[in-house]
Amino acid sequence: MQWWTHLWLNEGFASWIEYLCVDHCFPSWDIWLQYVNMDFSRALELDALDNSHPIEVPVGHPEEVDEIFDAISYCKGNSVIRMLHNWLGAEPFRKGLALYLKRHQYSNALTEDLWAALEESSGKPVNKVMSTWTGQIGYPMLTVEVSETSDSVTLHVKQQKFCANGDNSSEQTWLVPVTVVTQSRDTPQTYLLEGREGEIVLEGARPGDWIKVNPKQIGLFRVKYSDDLLKRLLP
Repeated sequence: MQWWTHLWLNEGFASWIEYLCVDHCFPSWDIWLQYVNMDFSRALELDALDNSHPIEVPVGHPEEVDEIFDAISYCKGNSVIRMLHNWLGAEPFRKGLALYLKRHQYSNALTEDLWAALEESSGKPVNKVMSTWTGQIGYPMLTVEVSETSDSVTLHVKQQKFCANGDNSSEQTWLVPVTVVTQSRDTPQTYLLEGREGEIVLEGARPGDWIKVNPKQIGLFRVKYSDDLLKRLLP
């Protein structure tokens, strides 16, 4: 890293990849369940508070590092990297990482250098998306409702910053990779929510299907289902 400001990426990446490696070597351990309990849930808990801070904080002097690097840096940091990996796909992510390491093997680098390499390998707007996650406090809650016809199922999604104190006055928005599975199609489909509200046409879904948003808790957000959608998920 070129400067302490970008240290979160080093630490967040290391915290995430230790789980990825364990899952690859010992898939029967189902290590991601432990991850959700220990890291993901901790990020949601802390980042909903008023005294939270962005993942990437400008550092003026090395002595400031101890004041800035905490569970937000580690837990939220590795959570957004996990979300990014899922959105891009394993192979584009691997190619982008290899490009980043080769390009900067004899030099220091910035967070944006990794985003540029991943953008090049995937063709997706990585820097534009990730800047909304690393530069802002908090995360969104997605309110989802459904409309159905005889041959189509459409999710209506609206985002609002989630605050532990119940304050809903924030105008913040994020670019949110949203993954969905349905009763008729359990292969995850991922969409990018680019505004405060959006619609997602669910391919392969049938009217009356249960719909699960954010399976495996990969996206760093909470989900508020309509009463109808919530009832469909109940056993």
